[in-house]
Amino acid sequence: MSSSKVDYSVVVPVFKGSSTIKDLTIRVDKVFTDINKTYQLIFIDDASPDNSWEVLKEIKSSNKHVSAIRLKKNVGQHKVLQCGFRYAKGKGVITLDDDLQNPPEEIPKLIEEFEKGNADVVYSVPESKEQSWARNFGSKMIEKLFKRFASTPGRGSSFKLIDRSIVDEIKYLNYQYAYVDEWISWFTTQYAFVTTDHLAGEESRYSFGKLLRMTYRITFLYTTLPLKIITWTGALTAIVSILLAAFFLYRKYMYGSALGFTSLIISISLSTGLIMASLGVIGEYIARIFSTQNKRGYFDIEEVLE
Repeated sequence: MSSSKVDYSVVVPVFKGSSTIKDLTIRVDKVFTDINKTYQLIFIDDASPDNSWEVLKEIKSSNKHVSAIRLKKNVGQHKVLQCGFRYAKGKGVITLDDDLQNPPEEIPKLIEEFEKGNADVVYSVPESKEQSWARNFGSKMIEKLFKRFASTPGRGSSFKLIDRSIVDEIKYLNYQYAYVDEWISWFTTQYAFVTTDHLAGEESRYSFGKLLRMTYRITFLYTTLPLKIITWTGALTAIVSILLAAFFLYRKYMYGSALGFTSLIISISLSTGLIMASLGVIGEYIARIFSTQNKRGYFDIEEVLE
């Protein structure tokens, strides 16, 4: 890898992006030519099942600004970004999806805000997202979840500009499940937000099942929400149990009635279920610790074109 520096690096995860990455390359090049900034465009092919890698090799052969990395197996968007960060040379690193829903022509807005020097990270905030109501609802719920129970700002998108110093901090972090926005929040609270266009594109490459699994994983790895739920549920169960015990003792004292088999079975079932659920949540956290300690967070690179 060359030691030469550029003003900005643009990191683009690629998955089934063969139909869009040529256009993206042309538009990114025009943007940086117009604003007179040097740049580096890094594509990371996340083991795409289509011909994205062949298209990338063609792009690379005719564009000196392009670097392309192909991974041996699919690892997901955030781990792909971490891979791209290791090859980035710019003083600022821009992350951009390959589907053109975030137009490259909006990059100057991020750069203008970044060069004011008041923020380590500039997030794009779409004025309105051209995607299904279900996807918008899911995005809002995830933002609120991580703003409340993690350290992320709870706004923004995958289109952002990150200072070199933050990229250097996170590019070698070793976690099985990567979540770049949470990692960023570990090293800075200096954020800025700019409003950008968000265009309609092809159907999301994240199925509902994939989004659900990703949320599940990062919830356990980067938030304490499940443990808080156990605490709240345990406290509520204790209160209910005390009230029930008082109620049955009152009935026995006042009316001499038996405590009853039904109440006993309900109490045992409730407490057993709570204990098993609590053990399951604790087990999930232990599994995440085990994965991290055993260095299972890396990715394998098949080929690099620089």
